[in-house]
Amino acid sequence: MTSVNDGGNGRDKKGKFSKGNKFGQGNPKLREVAEYKRRVREAFSPDDVVEVLAELRRLAIKEANWKAAEVFLSYVLGRPSSLDEEELRVVEDRIRELESRATSPGHFAAPDPRYE
Repeated sequence: MTSVNDGGNGRDKKGKFSKGNKFGQGNPKLREVAEYKRRVREAFSPDDVVEVLAELRRLAIKEANWKAAEVFLSYVLGRPSSLDEEELRVVEDRIRELESRATSPGHFAAPDPRYE
C-alpha cells in the first residue's frame, strides 16, 4: 500500500489524520449524542433493561420469534466474531439440543430450567 502525503493536507505518511490537523476535528454531533444517551440512561433503570431483555428472551424461546432472538443475542453476546473451535462446539451442541426439543416447526418444548 502506498503512503498518502501530499504535504500540508493534515495526514501522516500512512494517510491517517495527524494530531492537531484542522480536517480531523472529530464527530461534531458527539456531545449531542452523549446527551441523548445520558438522558436515556436516566430514564431507564437497570431493572427496566433486565425486564426488556427477559421479554425478548421469552419471545425468542417460547414463541420462536427469530427477530426477538436476533435482538436479544446481539445485546447479550455482542457482534458476531470468529469463534474458536471450543466456542463453536458449545454453540453447535446448544443448537442440536434446542432442535431435539422442538415439538413442531417453529416451536420449542418447555425451556431448559438451566436457562430460566
